[in-house]
Amino acid sequence: MYQHDPAHSGRTPATVFNDGPLYLQWAYAFGERVEVEAQPVISGSVIYQGVMNGEMHAIDADTGAALWIASPGGPIPHTAAVYGNRVYFGSLDGNVYALSTVDGSTDWQFPTAGPVMSAPAVVDGRLYIGSNDGNLYALDAATGGELWRVVTGGPVVSSPAVAGGRVYFGSE
Repeated sequence: MYQHDPAHSGRTPATVFNDGPLYLQWAYAFGERVEVEAQPVISGSVIYQGVMNGEMHAIDADTGAALWIASPGGPIPHTAAVYGNRVYFGSLDGNVYALSTVDGSTDWQFPTAGPVMSAPAVVDGRLYIGSNDGNLYALDAATGGELWRVVTGGPVVSSPAVAGGRVYFGSE
């Protein structure tokens, strides 16, 4: 999840150890000339990384080995979110995707009327995400069904933050 939690506080309970110099443990190649604009998401021992050629990669955090690579749609410009057994993200092809964390198969996709450049926030089974079509969407995280939308009149490229029962976001 972008900035660690639904409120995007950036706070994390992780402890950083300074036991000496750092050494590269492994490296992962996405392919030649593949742009990586999104931040990675780690859930358990798996790293999920979307790239601009439209692929979502699941990578073993301990070994750097590819667990699966899925190509559901267009470029993935922002961070994904993991909730339950799905990884969620938007794409420049105008869709929001939910992939199985097990094998990368597409569980559902939801079409918007514009590129999706926002990172999703998933709280209590609801996925919140903005689109360049001028809407902030609330989707059922299990089915991809639309629960509601807010028409803003401008592209929603910022990522929503959820805190205190409210959804906060910006629109152009």
